[in-house]
Amino acid sequence: MIQIKCAIYARYSSENQNETSINDQIRKCREFAASRNWIILENHIYFDKALSGSSIAPREEFKKLLVVSLSKEVPFSYILVYDTSRVARNTREALEVFEELTFNNIYVFYVSQGIDTNNPDAQTMITIHGMHDSMLLKKISERTRDGVEGQVLRGFSGGGQHYGYKSRPIHGDKIDRYENKNIIGYRLEIDPKQAETIVRIFTFFGLKGWSAKKMVNKFNKEIKETGEPKPPRGEYWCASTILGSKKTFRGMLNNELLIGKYSWNKTTIKYQPKTGGKRMLVNAPEIWSVIEKPELRIVSDELWSLVKKRQKEIKNKSQGIFYKGKHLYSESLLTKIAKCGTCGGTFSVVSGGKYAKYGCSTNWNKGSNVCSNSIRIKKEILEEAIIATLCKELSKKDPIAFITSEIHLSLKKIMEDTVNGRQKTVIEEDLRTAQQELENISNAIKRGIITETTERLLLNAENMERELKNELLLFEIGNLDEIKLTEAFTQKDIEAYFARVVEGLTNPETTKETLYSIVDKVVVHCEKEVYIDVEIHESLKKTVGYIMDLIGKRDARIKLQTGTGLQLYTSRVFKCKIVLASGMEGFTGVENVVMAIGGG
Repeated sequence: MIQIKCAIYARYSSENQNETSINDQIRKCREFAASRNWIILENHIYFDKALSGSSIAPREEFKKLLVVSLSKEVPFSYILVYDTSRVARNTREALEVFEELTFNNIYVFYVSQGIDTNNPDAQTMITIHGMHDSMLLKKISERTRDGVEGQVLRGFSGGGQHYGYKSRPIHGDKIDRYENKNIIGYRLEIDPKQAETIVRIFTFFGLKGWSAKKMVNKFNKEIKETGEPKPPRGEYWCASTILGSKKTFRGMLNNELLIGKYSWNKTTIKYQPKTGGKRMLVNAPEIWSVIEKPELRIVSDELWSLVKKRQKEIKNKSQGIFYKGKHLYSESLLTKIAKCGTCGGTFSVVSGGKYAKYGCSTNWNKGSNVCSNSIRIKKEILEEAIIATLCKELSKKDPIAFITSEIHLSLKKIMEDTVNGRQKTVIEEDLRTAQQELENISNAIKRGIITETTERLLLNAENMERELKNELLLFEIGNLDEIKLTEAFTQKDIEAYFARVVEGLTNPETTKETLYSIVDKVVVHCEKEVYIDVEIHESLKKTVGYIMDLIGKRDARIKLQTGTGLQLYTSRVFKCKIVLASGMEGFTGVENVVMAIGGG
């Protein structure tokens, strides 16, 4: 008799369970397996801690289980789960998981409900329980919200962390079996140390006219020296913690609790069904609840008014940039590809307007104590330096001659390795297997099973099919002597290709698109306030595609797939140097710039 091999999945959420629930679920699944003489594979026990069942997306362990379950050589045929709500609390995802696993001959047994997905009635049962779990999740959410609202109206905290305050438990009259009084709620009290930091922030901004960046630099320097003042989140302060967003009422300068106004129900969080991502929506003002709590006041009315006045002045001066943030500059040429060479963070537009400047976003938001790269360089200077360097380097004849030779040698080696490698029958068998797997995944998607897992498996299967078709085609060519690679493409072809790239870079309408096609990333180094070293890393994807298409047109026998798995030559790193004028009193690092562009 063949024993059934099983995996186990367990989950507990933060709403109404604790970590011991994981062990209880696994124990119940083990007891069930023992009663049927099934085998539990110890290295296939998966569990997610403190994650809601409202969406599969954030549950990494469950997604790992799905990947294993849909692989070619899955080691188990059953997954044991305590009940349907552990897998999903909505009908759509519950049915998607059921259909996806069943299609791959993997079944789930829900122990507490006795549901076996290998049973013909399983789909109906899962639909019914999915609806029940979904309704229960909604009720839990409503009960939680009503309960929190009741606590707020009774004078307790509605939960969450509030910088400047600490929560003190309030005990009732009941006593548990351990003779401890029950906690009926938590009340906020001012934390003197954090309150002092808040007053400093309001004083610096409203009274002394400091920028958020200047404050962040000062606080992060103090953290390195003394360990204080600690920020609300993370290890270091950043500008957004102080400035916040008017849209979501976050940021210390916008927190009305600091003047004794406790707000409730200003926002609602919605979750994207497939990704589980959060979206915060502002509720209509008429349903807000604002309770006066003078005992929680940290900032005086006078200081609060000074801050609001300065915020308004900055907003008017910058035409709204103060609250709108960096997305205003998303059209900048280097937004997605530039990196700071010091910390690895993004190197983006950190100040806008007529004289927009690039800089390290980490340094800008968290200060020089977190990243020392404090250089600011005019947007047009950095962009023009990169475009000029690329145009110069891509037009050089000698590198193109070397590239052409490298591609010829590389293709010849690939063809030789293929012909002298595996047997043709093995390649054909692997190709049939890959095509069958591709068909299975495609059919699953046609039936509506569209998840991150199926999309990833489809991409992998398509890549595998291309690689095997390449192998088979090169194998069937056979006699290499008949193939004249030097005629399939020439140095002039490569020169013509890069000439078109240069033309695209110099045309304002196509600059950005062309730049992204030829550049993988740009790394900006600045160890001294004398010069900036810029590394421009070449991207080969489009170049390889062009070469493969050209070879296929010249010799139909070598009409390969997209070039998957082919590394025709090593991508290059182009370098340019931007020299800054030095030795000047009050050096700014931006206004006094001379450029010396040179290839690497």
